[in-house]
Amino acid sequence: EKQGPILNFIFGWGNCFWNQIGIESDNSQFSPVLIDTLNEKAIISIHGGLDFSIALDKFGIVRSFGSSCSGQCK
Repeated sequence: EKQGPILNFIFGWGNCFWNQIGIESDNSQFSPVLIDTLNEKAIISIHGGLDFSIALDKFGIVRSFGSSCSGQCK
């Protein structure tokens, strides 16, 4: 089974009305900012939706942040 590269430092930017960037703030970011909550978490995949983001680490743990109006971050 193939595994993507392990990402130890994740950066994000864009609208952040529901903390969908994962920076514990609702201030939109217009340039890349380090996402401290994902530092050194061995992230192998990350995806963003309209108002949420999810990340998968090499141990199979899914981390989610942002709006959970439809249950996507539970």
